[in-house]
Amino acid sequence: AELHITATLPPLAHIFAYADRDHIGGSKATLIALQTTSGLLPQLPTASAEPKVDSSDPQFGIMRYHEGDVTWTQRIEVPKSAPAGEYPLAGVLGYQVCMGGSQPSCEMPTAIRFAAALKVGSERSNNDTPLTFAPGDGYHAAAQAAEALADYYLPGAAATQVPNPSTSPSTTTSNAASAGIGSAAGAAYDLGRITLESTENSESLSYYIAIAFVGGLILNLMPCVLPVIGLKVMSFVEQSGKSRAHAFMLNVWFSAGIIAVFVLLGVLAATAHLTWGGQFGNTAFNVTMAAVVFAMALSLLGVWEVPIPGFFGSGSMQSAASKEGPLGAFLKGVVTTVLATPCTAPLMAAAIAWAVTQPIAINLIVFATVGLGMSSPYLLVGVYPELLRFLPKPGQWMETFKQISGFVLLGTVVFILSFIEAAAIVPTIMLLLGIGVACWVVARTPLTAEFGARLKSWMAAAVVVLLFAVGSFGVMYRLATAPVDTAWQPFSLERLQQVAVDEGKTVLVDFSAEWCFNCKLFEKSVLHTKPVEQAIAKSGAVTMYADFTQYPPEIKRTIEKLGANGVPVIAIFPGGAPFQPIVFRGGYRQKDLIDALADAATRRATTEVSRGPQPPTFTPAVVR
Repeated sequence: AELHITATLPPLAHIFAYADRDHIGGSKATLIALQTTSGLLPQLPTASAEPKVDSSDPQFGIMRYHEGDVTWTQRIEVPKSAPAGEYPLAGVLGYQVCMGGSQPSCEMPTAIRFAAALKVGSERSNNDTPLTFAPGDGYHAAAQAAEALADYYLPGAAATQVPNPSTSPSTTTSNAASAGIGSAAGAAYDLGRITLESTENSESLSYYIAIAFVGGLILNLMPCVLPVIGLKVMSFVEQSGKSRAHAFMLNVWFSAGIIAVFVLLGVLAATAHLTWGGQFGNTAFNVTMAAVVFAMALSLLGVWEVPIPGFFGSGSMQSAASKEGPLGAFLKGVVTTVLATPCTAPLMAAAIAWAVTQPIAINLIVFATVGLGMSSPYLLVGVYPELLRFLPKPGQWMETFKQISGFVLLGTVVFILSFIEAAAIVPTIMLLLGIGVACWVVARTPLTAEFGARLKSWMAAAVVVLLFAVGSFGVMYRLATAPVDTAWQPFSLERLQQVAVDEGKTVLVDFSAEWCFNCKLFEKSVLHTKPVEQAIAKSGAVTMYADFTQYPPEIKRTIEKLGANGVPVIAIFPGGAPFQPIVFRGGYRQKDLIDALADAATRRATTEVSRGPQPPTFTPAVVR
């Protein structure tokens, strides 16, 4: 059997296309919710003509509508085993009509109820059975009924174009899932349509160099850097008793290590589009860093001695400081900078975000300036060592401080483990145990022993590390699982398209990463606080979490389109203007988010109410 409902529209009027459920926000789709009994199986209704598509107004998203008369046909499969007799049919029809012309206006969405009796017998009947209509309970009730039946319809063939029953009884069948108000199933949010508020200003290169320098200077105070800075203070103590030239030379090498890493990051940002802190999205890099820091901590705790003079403590702290050389100072600068990359200092984010959009020469200048700002305190101490007069004289306290620094570095290992891939945590701990055993093996052979004996100890240590690596990542890692558990919806461009564009809902996306300390700080102190959560609930915004921990390309592209070069980023996509997001880069306040959510609500598409257009006339029938 087939159910036909025809809408005859007044001149200049249009009715919105059929959808299997209400897409909240903007115009209201035509809904046909058919209630069935006794095992009759309905298919999705289809229209007699393809709807027109209008995407010219980004505030309303993609609109699909019919002008003139349109007939919706719904096929109803009657099982061969169905007994003869009358089968009651009932349903609800929700719709909205708008009038074009010089003064466009829209009627309020409304609904009507329909009913009929379908006769089933051994012989086919050629008689049409008319429907009866009655006022409905409103469009919202129709939406609820359609939502309840949306997953019940048969997924099979349905007519894309069904000839009007008054002209031809035949039908053609094909999939008509695209007849709804939304875009085609599986479509992704189009990043190319994003338009941001203009950020162009009159600031020159010198302005960004200045804020890059200040941002690099502040980076020394970030929690990622402080554990290693304490070790550098120890070398300052020793340098206070040396010549100014010697102190300056060591600090220049330390600064060179810092600047070298920033220049490398600038090259990677310009060529490989690596974002700030992006290397921490690589599990292998995280495991390597955890291993290096763990070995450094064991050296400070006296388990073994690093064979590089002055590199994080060999023997006593005083003797280590006295032996510090250019290579040790340079490597300290490299390690210090690499550990700093999970943090982003104020002003620094703006400078880097601007730099990556510039030619590579300017990009490298800005990145190098951040490094120069970070290293400037050490260069200043190298030039004026008398600034360290406030530090106590070398003594036993330095050895205690060295050991305390070792425990601080162990805390850094825990920090790295906190954002490492879940499946890699236990294997990494097992590998660290192997590194501890290897360091103990090396320490059993003193540095004064013959070269052959020291070589054998290092080879034995390498074998130990290799065995633990095979056991941890060759076996345990492959067997481990990494479940993702988040209270927010996982972000994807397909989901953003569906919710923000098709359904017209405001979406708040938190672009974050497990290795991003600042992200977690802002989430705990701002995003997940009661005032912001109340504002989110009041606005009706849908929340999504974009996990940048493993550096996924889709999220990376989205971050770049939003004008950022790393996380944290908060983006609010208004339901009425989904391609004009409100973006916060590098940080945000409670008031910022609350005001932005309120602003997004005002951008939501609204429907103008008018009693100008006449309602459509429906011509129904149930036919064979």
